[in-house]
Amino acid sequence: MLHMRVTKADAEHAKALLADAGLLDRGMKVQNSARYVLFPILLDAQKTKKVIEKLGRGAGVVERQGVPNARRMSYADLLAARLTERELKLVVRGYEALGNIAIVELRGSLGRKEKEVGRAIVETNGRISTVLAKAGPVHGTYRTRRLRHIYGKSTYIAHYKENGCEFSFDVRKAFFSAALSFERGRIDALTRDSEAVAVPFAGVGPFAIEIAKHHQHSHVLAVELNREACRYMRANIRLNRVHNVELVQGDFAALASKYKGFADRVVAPMPKTSLDFMPAICTIAKARAIVHLYAFCKVGGQKELKSSIAARALEQGRRARFVGQRIVRPYSRDEVEMVFDIALSAARNL
Repeated sequence: MLHMRVTKADAEHAKALLADAGLLDRGMKVQNSARYVLFPILLDAQKTKKVIEKLGRGAGVVERQGVPNARRMSYADLLAARLTERELKLVVRGYEALGNIAIVELRGSLGRKEKEVGRAIVETNGRISTVLAKAGPVHGTYRTRRLRHIYGKSTYIAHYKENGCEFSFDVRKAFFSAALSFERGRIDALTRDSEAVAVPFAGVGPFAIEIAKHHQHSHVLAVELNREACRYMRANIRLNRVHNVELVQGDFAALASKYKGFADRVVAPMPKTSLDFMPAICTIAKARAIVHLYAFCKVGGQKELKSSIAARALEQGRRARFVGQRIVRPYSRDEVEMVFDIALSAARNL
């Protein structure tokens, strides 16, 4: 059977790429050796070639005896066995896994049965030791939310690994989305080793640290307003032993002029208000630069949103040429989160 062989450092990135391409054979086990991780893959030469190109040297396809996954009860199976039909309707399907912590959403009170939800997660996911429930929506400038402990070890500190990097943070005090794992790997792969990269709204550092760690001759500027997030980012910079991240605590809109013309590449993961920061993005970007702009978009409204982005850039004397776009994730029934890859240049070149 065919397997994609990658180094252990590239395993999380490879898994995301294979899953996104529909190549991962989930009926077979992932295997490990001293240096490599081997992912069982489905036969598709063209897609496989593209994944290898994105991973670069160290990745390849090998023939290995496949090992079937043994059937065991899933999270959904356990919930169905332990909750009534009425109780099941109160549990939002799925959960967010942040290393050792899982975060669930409940539509109503389950009383003592909340523990059964947490127990089902821990029993079916060996990495999870703590289960928290959302106790309110994302709110405020820092995009944080209230959470409460419902099962397992009592902690709010997540220890999360992704794309060869490690992050530790309090899930109540800083925004972090595991759903952006693929995006962080994708932009890391697009970045050249000598680029100056600006990451506003940097949070606890995932975009900035992953780029810096894999591009040691780059200069990465990470800007974050949340003091607590900055504290964790400093710790994560030390944890990952990167020396090319410049962390600045403050308001990106106010700080951009200090770094005018700094960036070859700008990563702006602030989907709710990213368009409002186009003046700052255009200020910090070089005369020619690449911008990765994240924004919420009505389903089917991409064309209108792109026109708005281009108009905002033109107000700053910039031409915005769209070189790529991707739906990152569904956000609500009628909205999605998009990322637009934009080549900025001076408007006079039109």
